[in-house]
Amino acid sequence: MTGGGRVQITDRDGRNSAATARVVNGRLLTTPGASDGGPSDVNIGEVGGVPIGPNVPVAFGDSPSIDAFDRLRVSNPQGLFESTQTYDSQPLLWNTGLTGGGATTYLPNIAATRFTVSASGDIVARQTRDYFRYQPGKSQLIFCTFNLDAGDPNVRKRVGYFEARNGIFLEEIDGALWFVRRTFTSGAVVDNRVAQADWNLDTYSDLDPAKTQILIIDFEWLGVGRARVGFVIDGIVRYAHEFLNANNLTTVYMTTAQLPVRYEIEATGAPAGATTMDQICASVISEGGQEEAIGFPFSYARPSALSVSGTRVPVLSVRPKTTFNSLANHVQVIQRELEVLNTGNGVALVEVIYNATLTGASWVSVNASSVVERDIAATSLTGGIVVYSFYVAATNQAKASSSANIAGRLPLTLDINGANPTPLTIAMTNVGTVTAYAGFNWQEYR
Repeated sequence: MTGGGRVQITDRDGRNSAATARVVNGRLLTTPGASDGGPSDVNIGEVGGVPIGPNVPVAFGDSPSIDAFDRLRVSNPQGLFESTQTYDSQPLLWNTGLTGGGATTYLPNIAATRFTVSASGDIVARQTRDYFRYQPGKSQLIFCTFNLDAGDPNVRKRVGYFEARNGIFLEEIDGALWFVRRTFTSGAVVDNRVAQADWNLDTYSDLDPAKTQILIIDFEWLGVGRARVGFVIDGIVRYAHEFLNANNLTTVYMTTAQLPVRYEIEATGAPAGATTMDQICASVISEGGQEEAIGFPFSYARPSALSVSGTRVPVLSVRPKTTFNSLANHVQVIQRELEVLNTGNGVALVEVIYNATLTGASWVSVNASSVVERDIAATSLTGGIVVYSFYVAATNQAKASSSANIAGRLPLTLDINGANPTPLTIAMTNVGTVTAYAGFNWQEYR
């Protein structure tokens, strides 16, 4: 491809120089007069005392066209999470915390969940069950859509990528907007707030927080990188503020980048009646893709036989520990494989059940280096979701079933308060006389 025209070259001091340029086979050539399409040895001028020609390097300015690591954005993002509310409020993907008279209402006509607070102390918070893995060197990109219905007195509203200790989010208090970088690096929560008038890229004089908005957050972490926040309006990304952390702080800017998406509203005083905000959609993306990391492999198999009757019984369950090395456990656990063995005389129905309630469970750490604990003491179970099932005949050979992720999108996590870990259970029911064993294999991604 060959084309030509006039270009203006600007140096770092803002001085301009005009030149004739052509594109030949994808290369920018700035030397005029070469009839064969090749470069010439003639310089076309100087910029800031530096000769220009024959080829001028092209760089992209700081803009939404580059990611958090100063790389040109191209169309290869990899989605880590997405949530729409077309059919319900996605309770399998979101934890909801209610305090006082705080309440939520699913609104199918607008595919949103409405948060309502009516009295001082009321709180509503919805947070993704999963904490999303961050890979160092990748730009993490988050979109959140919402309507703050802003301007209510004595009410605080927040939207972003954050939890109780760390994160980045938009905050509205009594009609005033802030961007916040939350950090727990000192051992206590510190919210570094920047008021709208002090946003360093765009103060958004035309922003109406009482209308639906698309919040964008992207960041490089590596402990010390840059974080940008802004909005998408009419399809155009407009960053409002950037938190510049490298070469500015004496420690990391937040403890971890493995965080959830969160929406919350709190009545900090007596509001003027029922006050609302709407949660709509959310997306978490790794820009530049995300390599399939090699997880830490662990395994546990039931060491003793269990006699199974015609009633479904739990054979083996696993769940996350609430803490690991004294820290809240948000490690991603992916069930990779299960095995069962039926040495009885009949056929057994095997079911893998997500988040069942177990009776008589006794949880024991699988290994000091693992974030998982197991149970083989439970005698019965109720509830939960069957995510995998099959039959296994009586045999001396194990029946193995492998999957990339047995639980699919259903994460093995803690709740919004860092408690009540979700179990995954292998249960069996006999269709004859069954003697059962079972085992789980999984990987942990940290």
